Amino acid sequence: MQELAKNRSAGALSQTTAKRAGWSYPTHVTSELAVMVSPGSAAAERLVSVASQLQHMHVDLGTRSFCFIGDNRKVGTTVVAANVAAAFAMSGQRTILVEANLRSPRVAAMFGIDSSKPGLSEWMAGLGDVQSWAGYMQPACPNLMVMAAGNALKEGEAYLATELRGLILEMSRMFDVVICDCAPMSDVSGTLAVVAAVERTIMVARANKSRLNALIAFQEVVKNCGGVIGGSVLLDF
Repeated sequence: MQELAKNRSAGALSQTTAKRAGWSYPTHVTSELAVMVSPGSAAAERLVSVASQLQHMHVDLGTRSFCFIGDNRKVGTTVVAANVAAAFAMSGQRTILVEANLRSPRVAAMFGIDSSKPGLSEWMAGLGDVQSWAGYMQPACPNLMVMAAGNALKEGEAYLATELRGLILEMSRMFDVVICDCAPMSDVSGTLAVVAAVERTIMVARANKSRLNALIAFQEVVKNCGGVIGGSVLLDF
């Protein structure tokens, strides 16, 4: 399993994003979005490198959809997913970020968008009509749309497994890149449907916090549900 952030050389996407250091981002985003708020920082360069390698290894070869999953709630999965989505958007790629962590959603707050509006859970609660999904997303910044988690948690979970694959497929036809922020591996019911719906799963770990045995075990779980591991990100910042 290749570590995506290990190679810190700037690829084509990194160079393009770096040139947009003066790119005008919404003032309501949080400081966690390093690629937008502090593009010259070490954290931003590391996260842009992840996006650059995904571009080279997967997107350039036709892969469109990814989910990011960590082994626990404290490794920074949402930060990675949100920054990678922003990096793709800043490079000119049409990107959508799906807040698929329905239990502990944070994406909407990071981008300063309205979390009270209908989102993923409401779409699924409405029986997942593929033709209507575009009405549940919100603009976050140029080239980036966000489908927030929404507020219909109980109803939405019932339709997650059966409807999500069609949703991701439709998004892949409209956008260049589809990024899903997932619940941690421990929340099996909230992650396996997402893993099965996307083309590649990216595992997120944090130095001195993630458990190696849990990461190894989850690789087998991903394979057993038809998912494909597309790489890993080890955070040390």
